Amino acid sequence: MLVIEDDSNERKWLSRTLAEAGYGVVSVASGAEAISAARERRFDAMTLDLLLPDMNGWEVLEAVRGTPQNAHISTVVITVVKDGANGRGVQDLLVKPVSPEALLASLRRAGVPPEDGAILVVDDDAPTLHMAALALIELGYRPVCEQRAADALRFIENEQPAAIVVDLIMPEMTGFELIERLRAAPNARDLPIIVWTARDLGEEDVKRLRGSGETVIAKTPGDIGPLLRELRRVTRSGNHAAEVAAIAAGGES
Repeated sequence: MLVIEDDSNERKWLSRTLAEAGYGVVSVASGAEAISAARERRFDAMTLDLLLPDMNGWEVLEAVRGTPQNAHISTVVITVVKDGANGRGVQDLLVKPVSPEALLASLRRAGVPPEDGAILVVDDDAPTLHMAALALIELGYRPVCEQRAADALRFIENEQPAAIVVDLIMPEMTGFELIERLRAAPNARDLPIIVWTARDLGEEDVKRLRGSGETVIAKTPGDIGPLLRELRRVTRSGNHAAEVAAIAAGGES
């Protein structure tokens, strides 16, 4: 899903609502950002605000559909403007304020159901989450990115992801504490949990993780490859936390 909305609160609400319903989301605040995103990747659908700071919403729609990979993108217009959608090839027009139920029902009518499963990534560093989300989307995963452990635990209460990626260094709760909480939750008790961290792990740390069946991936700036390879392995094999591999930047340790 491509979310095009200049109001930051509306954009955050749309992104969270869609992510919680099972959609992978890329959100932008302007027409130029939307066109740039559409040139880089294919989207199944987009939500479009007509009142953007740099372009008319209909111009954005035309430009996005002018990219080969998004020529037939399903579009739901969400705006305070009630008229003007006729003949534009828009699947639906929702007038603000929009309820979550109305938004999701509109996408179902447009033939864009969410994909099953998600990858929950918990890391307090926003740029790291952004990099992980883009990479996961490119590979067909649905990322759910949380900066706070409490938000990750709330997500687990309502949905079972395919795998969980956890950083050990977080401000309000250590990764070890979060893993213990996750392992106590019915929706995460047997799921693959991948520890993705820049922390130097001592012998006791490794023993502690090995005891609960976590995979440990060393976090290298700008290199998400080892994490993606491990995610493909655990999600395709269906292995539920049965193997531990400590993969460092230069090889295994």
